[in-house]
Amino acid sequence: MSTTNLVANDEYYTPPDAWTDIARYIPRDKKIWEPFNTTADPRSLESSEHLRTLGFDVVAMPYDPETGANDFFASDHGDIVVSNPPFTRKRDVLRRLRELGKPFILILPVPTMNTGYFREMFLQDEHLGIVIPRKRINFRNKRNASSNCFECYYYCWRIDGVTGINWIT
Repeated sequence: MSTTNLVANDEYYTPPDAWTDIARYIPRDKKIWEPFNTTADPRSLESSEHLRTLGFDVVAMPYDPETGANDFFASDHGDIVVSNPPFTRKRDVLRRLRELGKPFILILPVPTMNTGYFREMFLQDEHLGIVIPRKRINFRNKRNASSNCFECYYYCWRIDGVTGINWIT
């Protein structure tokens, strides 16, 4: 399964304040893998750069759509994934991370937790935590237009100290 199956409107960029707000939950002693960037669009690396400015060690190996190099579904880097994955692939991303046993902090739409696949994966999992932001995240699309038309939470799995519901105040 390749990351080339993305739909045209599935590329939204995370603003720096979304990572600043969650920084206290990200383990400082872990190497972050931020896998959802691409050689086709340099703006996709902005999240990785901002995480670095916050003092995190980040592996960001952009996916090359021409060669297939660094495909998330065929790679495994770092100790933890901190990312805003393509929402149309969230089920596949969650399954892959569970397969790898890779701890994660993912920005995903609120209704994700109401899906059958999410319930199947996490219903009885004591390692799941949800962090609720203060306000909607103001994503930017390829045209640099603002889009905060959907509520998102930070879904955390196997992150020390993050279980249950957590509120950013």
